[in-house]
Amino acid sequence: MQIRQLDIRHFRGFRSLSVKPSGHVLLIGQPRAGRSDVVEALTRVLDPDSTRVTLVGDLDFFSRDTSMRAEVEVVLGDLGAELEQRFFDQIEFWDSDSHCLLAPTGPGEQIPGTSEPVVRLCYRAEWQEEEHAADHWVDFPKFSVPETGDFARVSRTNRAALPFERIGSSGNPLRLNPRSAFRNVLSLVEGDDFPETLEAVIEDIRTASDHLTDSSQVQAALLEVFRDVALPLRLGDRPPSDHVSFVPDDGSMASLLRSFSSNVDLGDEVGQLPLSRHGSTTQALIATGEALAATKNGVDLIVVDDFGEGMDAASAGFAAQMLRKSTSQAWVSTRRASVAEGFRASEIVRLTRADDSLRTAFRGTEPTSKAERLAARHTTLQLLPALAARALIIVEGPHDHAAYQALAAKLYEEEGIHPPGAHGVHLIHAGAADSSGGSGAIPRLADAARALGFRVACVIDYDGEDAQTQEELRANLNAADAVVRLPHRVAIERALVSGVPSTTLRNVLVDLNSAFGLSIDVAAATDPDLEKLAVRMLKLSGGLHAQFVQALPFRCSPAIAHQVLEKSLLAAIGRLQGHQQL
Repeated sequence: MQIRQLDIRHFRGFRSLSVKPSGHVLLIGQPRAGRSDVVEALTRVLDPDSTRVTLVGDLDFFSRDTSMRAEVEVVLGDLGAELEQRFFDQIEFWDSDSHCLLAPTGPGEQIPGTSEPVVRLCYRAEWQEEEHAADHWVDFPKFSVPETGDFARVSRTNRAALPFERIGSSGNPLRLNPRSAFRNVLSLVEGDDFPETLEAVIEDIRTASDHLTDSSQVQAALLEVFRDVALPLRLGDRPPSDHVSFVPDDGSMASLLRSFSSNVDLGDEVGQLPLSRHGSTTQALIATGEALAATKNGVDLIVVDDFGEGMDAASAGFAAQMLRKSTSQAWVSTRRASVAEGFRASEIVRLTRADDSLRTAFRGTEPTSKAERLAARHTTLQLLPALAARALIIVEGPHDHAAYQALAAKLYEEEGIHPPGAHGVHLIHAGAADSSGGSGAIPRLADAARALGFRVACVIDYDGEDAQTQEELRANLNAADAVVRLPHRVAIERALVSGVPSTTLRNVLVDLNSAFGLSIDVAAATDPDLEKLAVRMLKLSGGLHAQFVQALPFRCSPAIAHQVLEKSLLAAIGRLQGHQQL
């Protein structure tokens, strides 16, 4: 079973959202952009327990506006023979070429050969003003008439038949209490001796509890406690031990099971330790294993929120690949770039949140041209690590990137000027994928970033007035939301040294020359030649741009580079648009 289309209307933080997956779905995006709300929306439709309790608040309605129904509709395809038979009367058809639901056919009309049988389910929540609560249910839209309030509700039995599972990305695995993930796995594997074994263990615990009460020291302590209160409690002459027993929690089966926790021996010569002592990665991996065990017994569709939390990067990436491989369709929400690396570009759904809090979804696409394939290399290297950012500043190459990062850190530490990261802005460069960079390489990266919903500001050098330079400027303006261009004939090196007092500049060059063994005679250079010498030194040994910034004295910052940071940040957060010439 797979979801062919998801439509969310007036639910939680979404006024409207539509997603048509191409296989698996990786939900990424800004904080508070709605990843968890999408996971909850799917759960409301597909989990038979999601509508058992009346909603007592209005938080599930967009902007808390209860005048409209909250709705989540899914189109389920790849049903298989059993589900097709179960939902025979509710079957509709989906065109696999146009990725659309087909209109009902009339008598004698042919169903296109590219279509597949699907069933639609819709979760709805409707506020009842007189009760100050909301009724909610799941129905078949095919036979429901919302305008008249007539709904063909889906039975809990039919929803329970759906091969769906929402799993925790981490937490407390290998628990025996009812409704735990491990108990679910127990119900799926072969064998029938667990109930009998469990009852024997519980009986042993109860017998041991009786022995505890029989302890002479325990009985003596009970006598002391009840000496003065036996009369008002009407205990009579019998000893308190006849009235008191010690059991785990309240003595119920569920409470006893909750008291069990697992010990694990990982073969590191320390023996068995409580699972919680083995660290978050071990717990998260075992929790993932529990989820994967469920997929081997008929669960086709898995939804998981914040996948990879608590894991190291390598484990998170591998666990995501296992989950993707083991399910017909996985909807995975994550904040971890390592998780995203295991998914195809077309499976990425990036959620964004505008300043007015409206949420939007952007879909990744598979590259089809050479330029797109080159840009796609940046997705893993730079865009995925920035997946939680609201906007990007793209500079030409690694030297620019190192210099501006160092300058941003210096300005914050010394002057309290907040760096781009404080505004949700990530700094990347166009030379990461192919080591070339330059203003001509920025547009394809900017196009890829904007396709995923990032706002983009570019920073480029002003190399002259020739036709190629002008064409590169136009290409950058077409690809980005704003372009900040340095002054005429100024690249990153001159932006770092221009305006720095000659005495300061000479001292910095002496320090760099000594630290990196450059064998440059700084003392022989005249003050007018210092800037040229500094530009040449910055380019040596693979670039000393960040080191130059770090060597500047307290509260001394290069004016042009500082202005670039200021302008590009304003452009990234939407306060400046178009061409910004310095």
